[in-house]
Amino acid sequence: MHADGRRRGRRGEGAGEGRRARGSEAGGDGGSREGRRRRAGRRLGTVEVLAGSPHTGPVIEVRAQGLTWPNTERRGTHTQMDIHKSFRIDSAHRLPNVPEGHRCARIHGHSFHIEVHVQGAAGATSGWVMDFADIEDAFRPLHEQLDHRLLNEVEGLENPTSENIAIWIWQRLTGRLAGLSRIVVGETPDCAATYCGESESGCPPTSAQQQPGTQAS
Repeated sequence: MHADGRRRGRRGEGAGEGRRARGSEAGGDGGSREGRRRRAGRRLGTVEVLAGSPHTGPVIEVRAQGLTWPNTERRGTHTQMDIHKSFRIDSAHRLPNVPEGHRCARIHGHSFHIEVHVQGAAGATSGWVMDFADIEDAFRPLHEQLDHRLLNEVEGLENPTSENIAIWIWQRLTGRLAGLSRIVVGETPDCAATYCGESESGCPPTSAQQQPGTQAS
């Protein structure tokens, strides 16, 4: 009796080990619910829709069997970038609200350096955020209103400081230039004002501002 019982016990243990071994050979997770989910995930992979830009549309990323398309390290299609186009306007102005005797109260001129910045993701096919010609087209009507003018006579620029010029340009490009991120107006090579829209936190730092020992324009 005891011998048979021991033999039956050993056979039962062997059968159990065999079932466990077969389960391991089948994938390590056996027939557990978690194992089935893992295997299903490996088979199906994932599809993710990432934010694109008005010019590139949504960016679709497919991950399956450990592969990712598109290859973001090579193409950089998901990286947000800042591009800008520079313009120059030669104009005169006077500042009516400065203290009495201030030299800027008199009419004087500047060659204003203006930067129009656009932020977005580079397109997978085009490789660009936006055609620079699109920025030029959007700014052209404003250039005609500002260049070789007495800025005080332009509607909305009765006090034409660099700060107010930047706001004036932003307000007129908003809605016409997708991805508009900042306007920079420099009245001299070392004096400029930057505007990024109505934000309590102000303009985010540029790449140059993030690097020690450098200064943004």
